[in-house]
Amino acid sequence: MVGAQAVKGSSTIEWGGRVSLWGVIPLWRAAPPLDTILALRKPTPSDCWPFSGSTGEIIIDVPQYAQVHSISLEHIRPDTAQSAPKDFIVYGILENGTWIKATDGTYWYNKPAKQYYSLDNSAPLKRIVFRVLSNHGNQQYTCVYRVHLYSDSNT
Repeated sequence: MVGAQAVKGSSTIEWGGRVSLWGVIPLWRAAPPLDTILALRKPTPSDCWPFSGSTGEIIIDVPQYAQVHSISLEHIRPDTAQSAPKDFIVYGILENGTWIKATDGTYWYNKPAKQYYSLDNSAPLKRIVFRVLSNHGNQQYTCVYRVHLYSDSNT
């Protein structure tokens, strides 16, 4: 969805983070920025946003209220990637701040790299919460390559 922005959930810790000189002067970023997950380009190896452990949360702010009907999750090599998300829940946040469960899903390693999930939602949303519950076995980190939202106003 064009114009969307991603932020990490409050208890989610970026894997790698920033490297700095004396802890003050930023030298380089060890991980791509979180908005990488929203990029429309085809993912390439290491073109993902990693977070520590096998559970985490990404909040996607939609530029205007939209009736989001589906979401896609993409990983570069699902057949070999233990760091790919596995089980997840998607919540929508309504205008009044109410959270609604839109779907829960499983990203299958033996299916296409880009997998689609329908959302159980009929109300316009301003935020989507993508909560990863597990990955495919990597205990150190989970790597999210792409998460795309689909509404009637975009594809």
